[in-house]
Amino acid sequence: MAISPTSSTDDKSLPPPDLAAQHPTDGPPAYDHPQHSHAPHPPYPHGVPLSSIPTTASYARPPDAPPGYATSLPLVFPIGSRETAPLVSVGEVEAHLRLLGAFARRRADVLAAPWPEAMADEARWAAYVARSVGRMESWYEGVVDAHGRQEGPLADRELPPLDVAMVWHSYCLNPRIYLEDGLTRLPPLLKVGAFPLARIAAALDPIALLPLDPHPDTQAHFEHHTGLPWAPAHHITPSDPTETARVPCPQCATVLSLPWLAPEEQGYAQAGFVATCPACRLRFGREALGVRRLCGELERWLQDAANTFPAGTLLDPVTGAPNYEKALAFNRRLFNWFGAVCKGKSAAEMGALVGWSILKVELCCRTGMSMLTQVPTPPRVRRVFSYYRHGGLFSIDLVGATLRQGTFVQAMHDLGWSAPARFAGDNSALLRAVARFHAWLDLLSASPSAFYVPTLDIDLIWHTLMLSVGRYRARTYALLGRVLDHEDKVEEGALSDGFDATARAWKARFGVPYSFCGCPPSNGNIKLDRTSLVNLRAKVLPLGRRESAGGGPSAQSRPRRAELASLEDLDAGASHASEHNVMLVLNNVQVQKSRAEREADLAKRSENLRRAAAKGKGDEWDEALARRHEGHQDAFLARRPEDAPAPAFSYLPYIMDGASLLGGKCAAGLSAGLCTPGGGKGFCGNLGSNAWGGKIANSMNNN
Repeated sequence: MAISPTSSTDDKSLPPPDLAAQHPTDGPPAYDHPQHSHAPHPPYPHGVPLSSIPTTASYARPPDAPPGYATSLPLVFPIGSRETAPLVSVGEVEAHLRLLGAFARRRADVLAAPWPEAMADEARWAAYVARSVGRMESWYEGVVDAHGRQEGPLADRELPPLDVAMVWHSYCLNPRIYLEDGLTRLPPLLKVGAFPLARIAAALDPIALLPLDPHPDTQAHFEHHTGLPWAPAHHITPSDPTETARVPCPQCATVLSLPWLAPEEQGYAQAGFVATCPACRLRFGREALGVRRLCGELERWLQDAANTFPAGTLLDPVTGAPNYEKALAFNRRLFNWFGAVCKGKSAAEMGALVGWSILKVELCCRTGMSMLTQVPTPPRVRRVFSYYRHGGLFSIDLVGATLRQGTFVQAMHDLGWSAPARFAGDNSALLRAVARFHAWLDLLSASPSAFYVPTLDIDLIWHTLMLSVGRYRARTYALLGRVLDHEDKVEEGALSDGFDATARAWKARFGVPYSFCGCPPSNGNIKLDRTSLVNLRAKVLPLGRRESAGGGPSAQSRPRRAELASLEDLDAGASHASEHNVMLVLNNVQVQKSRAEREADLAKRSENLRRAAAKGKGDEWDEALARRHEGHQDAFLARRPEDAPAPAFSYLPYIMDGASLLGGKCAAGLSAGLCTPGGGKGFCGNLGSNAWGGKIANSMNNN
């Protein structure tokens, strides 16, 4: 149930709504029994052959390998001063991995489909995802928000097809904006409860990772209420008149049927989208659609400020809980100019007044707040504007979010974790991943303001918990005092620094290394003595228990949480840094300098690791790390298309043209200044997200 603005004035103690109690399905699933018994689809003619999909035998444990670490999760995990039952079950993780495997399979099939030959793989996948977002909007309006639908979890016949589920999955992995959209613009989002992970996974063939034939009622329900086919072609044919998006003109609201693909990449699913309205002759792109959406909300705000909250304004920036009192004050300051100048104007008139430019909206707001020219726009304000650079129903750009999430999907595929039956014989790696996630939360509880970066295995468990949207909000708020957000756009160098800080804090708190994939450690991150190695091999500690600090002369050097690390090569790759939220900034001198320094530092670390191994000075752990480092791709050094012209990367969700950020002088446009999580100076030399100068800027940040 959405919380009314008048239901409470205690802004400090208002927790996020807990939907878990309302929706019992928001819990650990048992997904191994498919709901329907239809035969699986045959392989797509251009898809990945089934023979190339790894099986359990591909991952057989060597005969001389030690047994799996544990066979079950403990009853409780410590999180700060509290204890909690496991937040995620192994069954949920396995269901999630099956779904991620299906997403990877779908991408491979899409890239192999008969698209126009000139389209690059990235452009093909982006166009497919854009169409899928359009299909999700139709599914939301026709099914989730259907007139007369009863509140509660989706019925079986209301479940979406795989491409729509993929987009919804990415939406759930942005928990704060998902909550805010549900409280303000799209209440049915919260009424359906958790992402139906168990049922969607059960609708997939467990070996082929292809969707099973849907129940006839499910397919008929989707097609009747959306007017779209359940399973469209994996490619888009430019000449097909049915392959169009329905887009309202931002100025006159005439609904246009626009092609997904068009010459000069001007289709609605392409980087250079632009269209001209035949009725009013306005020429517009994505930005104008976003400005129109904002102006529509400002029109409602001018009429009813107490019940209108544009995206990014309702939730407390620290706790992630709705804070109506602070939001009202924040909006009065932020939109002061519009309140003074635009009373009585329509949304279209306001859009025309600012020239359909989000930058001009920002300048008008700065004028209304009397901000000095040299004072940067506060991160929270920039975040608000970032939600209005695209059209559609949802505050977040779901095309970009889904493409960024695709990097993580590919990482799970490359690890082999999403392969069929990967953990059928031994799920100890998943048990360890669950334990490591809870330890990561424990680390966060000790340093609430720190910016800690997860490894791949920790990120997998985190993502799995986020799909239980109500349970996620309730439990993270109870354990950490805030709804832990999942920022998916952070500058590469900031992530690298955050990961090193995480590794140091982890080693200090738990006595074991954070990452053992082959990336060279920083500042003695992984050094363990012989007693530690014995503990790791003997696996003497049950999952989740802290070892006593006393008890013998070597107690201080023994790992307190030995179950959080593994010496086995098979498990090592999962401890690589999770990089799906990397944002590359190009054409920026300070960014290039920072990257060069990072490359030099990594080269020095690598050489130190090699020399120690060559001289035999290290232990078995050092030797394993040195061996894994050979041919290993270091984290946070993604390939950069430095010489590519702007149109070639303007719509990629993980690349930003630094020259466009206020002339290359400030990169606060990186999703609210997240180039500097935790404050300090950014790569551009300006003050970071917790250190903006100026009285007005600090006031806007804290409210």
